[in-house]
Amino acid sequence: MIRTILITGLDGCGKSTLFLKLKSDRPEHAVLVNLPHIDEDALPAGGALKKQAGLLNQMSSEADENGWADLKALALFGSMMLYEKLVCEIITPRTRIVICERHPLIDTLVYAKFYAQRITPEYFNRKRLDHYNNAYGELLAFIAELLPIENKADPVMGIFNFIRNFFKDTTVPDENIKALFKATLPNKVFFLKADPEILFERIASRNVSEPHEKLEVLELFDNAYDALFENISQSYRISVEYIDASHFKNLDRFYARLKNEITNLH
Repeated sequence: MIRTILITGLDGCGKSTLFLKLKSDRPEHAVLVNLPHIDEDALPAGGALKKQAGLLNQMSSEADENGWADLKALALFGSMMLYEKLVCEIITPRTRIVICERHPLIDTLVYAKFYAQRITPEYFNRKRLDHYNNAYGELLAFIAELLPIENKADPVMGIFNFIRNFFKDTTVPDENIKALFKATLPNKVFFLKADPEILFERIASRNVSEPHEKLEVLELFDNAYDALFENISQSYRISVEYIDASHFKNLDRFYARLKNEITNLH
């Protein structure tokens, strides 16, 4: 049986650094799934999934460079829609542990609280939507085929409408969202926790910021994660452990512990 471990947290908590270490130091029976920025090197060359992953990474970068929240919502959702296919692509007969950087049944519910409000008719720019269809048409058609939407002629608008309507009332990982992403809840969740003000100071020095990287949004996300974890701990008996990410030395200790645990878990 393959166990799934989720390591997540707000932007600036140290996830990316931790996963970079794991990439070069993981045991053979563990595989990594990076979301929303997909590790293209982990996918077979020439495959259809590798091409879509590359387009998603390009879409996410363009969204950040221009501050386009609607395109960022599209990239985040698209990466989560590929989760199940990514797992199937990278696991081997020896795989016993899948370690995820974000998960469709957890992080999507949190980020939807911000991004669903940015994909409304009042926000849309038709010229920009046409650009999305032209620049990412193949990817959007690929995602649209995975969804129960009728407007396949204008895939970007069809996907936006689906996201807005689906996540309007979805606040817990119920059967509908499990069916959408073809995923099950992780066996274990590690949440890298630090005060949003500390994290905001860390990410303020980055050259490019994501649309949601504002202090008030980080505070919103922090509260949303706490409420979601309380729900899944009680309703689904999922083990959630908070890791103090306010100091990098704590993350170093956590990494040493994690490495030991996953090495011995096979």
